Amino acid sequence: MTGNLAPRIRALLADTPGIGEIRMFGGICFTLNGNMMCADSHTGQMLVRLSRAEHQAALCESGTMPMVMRGKPMAGYLYVTPAELESEPALSHWLERALAHARTLPPKPGKSKPKQSSR
Repeated sequence: MTGNLAPRIRALLADTPGIGEIRMFGGICFTLNGNMMCADSHTGQMLVRLSRAEHQAALCESGTMPMVMRGKPMAGYLYVTPAELESEPALSHWLERALAHARTLPPKPGKSKPKQSSR
């Protein structure tokens, strides 16, 4: 399913107010009210942002791995493998988790570009 994650995410978030998109991490980062929620990857993985508490539990689940930056695992960020995202219910499950966390954060006006209606 490599290469088609962003359109699938976009379709599932189409009716969610406050969604924005930013080119980041070699793909498209999806935001809620300016706060990063998730990002697609050229490898087909999805970067997901969760609360620090949920992050630890999620890393125990199948098909997840920590995001490592400069040799250090980033708390609250993890990758979900393409195999775990093949079905729409599975992708929706991870998006709902990312949305739930993003909804707890204060809005950051001007940090993301609004979706364009031509997509």
